[in-house]
Amino acid sequence: MIDIKNVAVATSGDYRRFFLLGERRVHHILDPRTGQPTDAVMSVTVIAENCLDADALTTLVFVLGPEKGKELLNSLGVAGLIVDSAGQIIMSEAWASQVITRH
Repeated sequence: MIDIKNVAVATSGDYRRFFLLGERRVHHILDPRTGQPTDAVMSVTVIAENCLDADALTTLVFVLGPEKGKELLNSLGVAGLIVDSAGQIIMSEAWASQVITRH
C-alpha cells in the first residue's frame, strides 16, 4: 500500500494482458521507434501531481527502459517504481526518499 494525498498514481504493465509468441511476450505497450512491444520492463508506477502526467510518464518510462526511465524520473523529481523484465525493483530518488509504503 502507498500512503498518498492530493496526488495521482498510475501503473502501466504487461503482466495482465499479453500472449506468448514462441518465447516472446507480446503486449500492448509499443516502442514507437520500432513498432514492437517493449521487453525491458514489466511494470512502472508513477506518482505525479495529476492523472494525465502520471499516466503519460508510466508509458514513457516503460518504453525508455529501466535505466533511461529512472534518469527521466530523477531529472523531473517524480516518484516512480520500475520492475524490470527480470523482476528487479528500481526506485527513482523521489520514490526512495518520499514514498511511504505499508505491507
